Amino acid sequence: MATLPEVCRTLWDRPAMCRRGGAPGSTIGRRVTDVAMGAAADEFVLEEVAFTVREQTNSARRPCVIYQEIAFDKPANIECIKFRNYYCASISIKQLTIPLVDAFGTAAKESDWTAILSSRQLMTDAHYEDDAQHYHTISISEFGACFLKEIPVHALRFYLEQPSPNWRSFGLRDLKCYKRSSNTVVAKPAPGEAAFSSIEARLDPDLIARVKDVIVSINEIHRTLGPAMKPPAFGQFHTFVRNAVEAVRFSVQRHSSKQCTMKPDVAEPGVLFTRARNWQSALASRLSILRLSGGASGKVDTRPIAEMVGHLELPEIGPDLGKAIRDAARNYECDGYAVLPTVFSKGCMEALRSRMMEIVGEFCADQHNAVPFSTDRNRDVDEYFLSSSTKIHCFLEKEARGADGKLKQATELSVNKTGHAIHEVDDQFKQLSDSEIVKFIVRSCGYKKPAIPQSMYIFKPPGIGGEVTAHQDSTYLYTDPPSTLGIWISVDEATVDNGCLVVHVPKDAPQFDLSGAIAVPVPAGSIVLIHGALVHFSYANRSQRTRHAYTLHVIEQEDTTYSRENWLQRPDGKPFYPVHL
Repeated sequence: MATLPEVCRTLWDRPAMCRRGGAPGSTIGRRVTDVAMGAAADEFVLEEVAFTVREQTNSARRPCVIYQEIAFDKPANIECIKFRNYYCASISIKQLTIPLVDAFGTAAKESDWTAILSSRQLMTDAHYEDDAQHYHTISISEFGACFLKEIPVHALRFYLEQPSPNWRSFGLRDLKCYKRSSNTVVAKPAPGEAAFSSIEARLDPDLIARVKDVIVSINEIHRTLGPAMKPPAFGQFHTFVRNAVEAVRFSVQRHSSKQCTMKPDVAEPGVLFTRARNWQSALASRLSILRLSGGASGKVDTRPIAEMVGHLELPEIGPDLGKAIRDAARNYECDGYAVLPTVFSKGCMEALRSRMMEIVGEFCADQHNAVPFSTDRNRDVDEYFLSSSTKIHCFLEKEARGADGKLKQATELSVNKTGHAIHEVDDQFKQLSDSEIVKFIVRSCGYKKPAIPQSMYIFKPPGIGGEVTAHQDSTYLYTDPPSTLGIWISVDEATVDNGCLVVHVPKDAPQFDLSGAIAVPVPAGSIVLIHGALVHFSYANRSQRTRHAYTLHVIEQEDTTYSRENWLQRPDGKPFYPVHL
């Protein structure tokens, strides 16, 4: 029967964890292992190291490898590297501990470069985008034996592997390197319970398996939420840890959040790292908000990473907006639709557009002949379409190709839409999915346990933006009882000329007559709520302006059944993305 420390040590040797970045020797794995072995606490502050990005080169083979070098302004003793991955399958690193060019003008030779990290996997699957844009922190504990932290590094070379030839753009974003600050702040470790190694409790195999699941969950939370956590969320995470441990009937006194070794009021700029004596304070230091050095000014930027990069300017819900949403919810119930004009700022909409252009830039039109899901009877439904339920796929306009089979215009002006898991795959769009504005709308419409089964970004490109024939959303996202809500967000101004929404509000006639349909032009940044039973459509865009829109569909999961006849089905019983009210 294995002890809990043994369980923790063996966890990080599991192949699945290695694939997801928790390999033996990684920051997470080493910390838990060190804690289990009773390692002494060691605290220090990190500060950012300035460097110059040198010219990038690419390999001739496919999948491609990018060779990217950076040269430090001054040789530095590196402690860790942080970056946002952008569709790189793996990363390898070499270091140079001599100048790139010495005082005599002699350049460093290839043999002078030393490999310190080999093929660290960044994506679980080359064809699955769920973890393609995650933030990663690589500490020196992951580097090989050739790396000696006492020797200053002059330059680093990154080898970035393309996942597959289909991804035309990939690389590192927001790269930062850190060294141990000369103004190291050493604080006493917070008092707490004994290390795991002192715990003599033994668990049966069933409980050991559950402990593994808990720690794997903690690792996933760190990887996805850690960089953006503020102190309140930090406290909530401690509560999660406590409840998870109680769930496996293993009680450890919870470390007080006031005794965390990472304090929000640390005066010195830098990133406080800890090898702590107990597992909870180790998690605390891993999940704390990163405090970045303010350089010469000494000013500390305490914003979470998510707010520094790709942050959306989402509206705050004050009394006026709250009242407008509640009024819209009543109109929605009465008329089947409602308009909330100019909810989002121009900057927020432009950020969404810019991110979507990056996604479309990865799309290789020559390798996909898919056309979008259509509401008419001639549906071209193929595996590429059906597999988009957990991915982001691009679908071309029907008129995008000429007689020669080639696109008539640029890819971004030829795409009909992208879908259908934008809301959960892409970090920037996920901010909108998880926003308070979406939660307030859904709550105001009476939902108890909502989820988002699909999302779409619709382009309506100028000149060829196709007509969407009259349809009801509940017919293809059917639940029993019906519960589908569409949240349609206008990225561009939607007018009659460029193909705005048109709705039909039924009276008494059993068959609807579209001659009395109502056009719904709205300014950019507006929200249109669409009932699943509402008949709506849009005409073709024959203007010279785009009509971008982003749509979320919400369904109720409490006391409802999602039809197995719907085209959109999650693989392996994977649940829909929840809206946490």
